[in-house]
Amino acid sequence: MPHLRFETSDDSLDLTGVSLTGYGVEALSGVTGLGLPPVAVNYIEGAGDGAVYRGERIQPRDLDIPLYVRAPDREQLKVTTSRLTRILTSEIRLWWVEDNGEEWGLVCRRLGGGGYIYGKDTVGYDEAQTVVTLRAGQPLWQARNPMSRVIVSANAGRGLLKGDTSLSMLRVSGSAANGVILFESPGDAKAVPVWTIRGPIQGDGEHPALEAISPTGERFAWDGVLSADDTLTIDTGRALVYDQAGVNRYDDLLPAPRLWRIPSGQSRATIMALGTGGTTRITATWYPRKWAVI
Repeated sequence: MPHLRFETSDDSLDLTGVSLTGYGVEALSGVTGLGLPPVAVNYIEGAGDGAVYRGERIQPRDLDIPLYVRAPDREQLKVTTSRLTRILTSEIRLWWVEDNGEEWGLVCRRLGGGGYIYGKDTVGYDEAQTVVTLRAGQPLWQARNPMSRVIVSANAGRGLLKGDTSLSMLRVSGSAANGVILFESPGDAKAVPVWTIRGPIQGDGEHPALEAISPTGERFAWDGVLSADDTLTIDTGRALVYDQAGVNRYDDLLPAPRLWRIPSGQSRATIMALGTGGTTRITATWYPRKWAVI
């Protein structure tokens, strides 16, 4: 059966201890908040009937997790509850662990709960029960391991890009190179890529140094200059663009950039770069995401 795990920077606790060994911490039935997170939907009312949809924003996710603690004696109960307390007062990565080993996580903080009624939830000897409420500011479940695609330069000057087996290439003109990159994201929510570009790249005055077009036609273009020793990071989730020295290079984006996301399933995007050389390397890295787990 799938199960939950608490993980912090210095500890990890599977919430199946009682079932597996007779002692430990167990997440009981009745966990809430595993399904679809709430959304704030924006409608604009006009002069006519009804209203017009103008978008939505996903809200933080709250989870209620009933916990059962069992120990062989009072001293071990105190040790186990102390460990659980340290975890619950830290930043928690809550993992949903599938039978096949896949893990989907949320970064959470305790919002409330964790109390008990003495004489009902515990007598202070060998067991205790409580319910904790966690809040995940980023509400989509994210895979533990990232995925990536890499494009490298085919030659030491302008020309086609080539890369791993997911890539096909087509030259479109003497001054531009066109790479069609295949994404595969196994989640059911859009993933947020981080692009890392190693130079050289440079525009030619007519075309930008780098252009990325999503499977649905969204586009951003960057028209700065990178030498062979420079790198550029475009973090689409946080809307950050910076070089290897940490200098903000967002202003080199062309107007109205759409820092697009990767659809779930298989999709194809177009990457174009100019002024490439033997060290040019374009890497897209993303974590698949899910709306809900079950």
